[in-house]
Amino acid sequence: MLLYIYIGAIGLLILIELALVLFIFLGKEKVKDITHDAIIGLIRTYRTLSDLTVVIDLIQTSLVCCGGRNNVNDWENNLYFNCSSAAISACGVPTSCCKQALRINTQCGYDIRGATAGDRITNVNGLSCIQAIENLFNKEVNILIGGLSGLFILEIIVLVVALFLIVDRRKKRNLKVISGRSLADSSDRRRLK
Repeated sequence: MLLYIYIGAIGLLILIELALVLFIFLGKEKVKDITHDAIIGLIRTYRTLSDLTVVIDLIQTSLVCCGGRNNVNDWENNLYFNCSSAAISACGVPTSCCKQALRINTQCGYDIRGATAGDRITNVNGLSCIQAIENLFNKEVNILIGGLSGLFILEIIVLVVALFLIVDRRKKRNLKVISGRSLADSSDRRRLK
């Protein structure tokens, strides 16, 4: 019974992995939309929830990017960085958007969206985080495919071994039944003689 549950679980895991792979590769735009919505959600809560502030700063510094799909303009969605804000950071971006060398100045992103395009290029990471994630995905896709393929093959092997165990168990059970009947038949024949 447990072997059947195990086979069912492995089979379900394989189906889920296949669905996930198909969703990622065939639904790239949908994945981009979901990622963009998640980043916009993080941007909205920036400075409001400190844990999420750390997350967006980590994303922007490690991927060397700024904002979601629309680069610096996505920061218009934040209470502190939108251009109508009374805060000193109005019309700006957080320090994590600034180029590495300029992060010493914690105000390097202030009023950057009101600045000229040249100042933006000089001071702020020009790549949107969606583009940075897509570039990273495209760069690492071969490793991802190799890893998923290896996992898939391993799961298939485990599934086949489990099926062989079930077949072997049934054969042994059938042999016991057949040998039990033949012994009973031979004892009946002895009595009749």
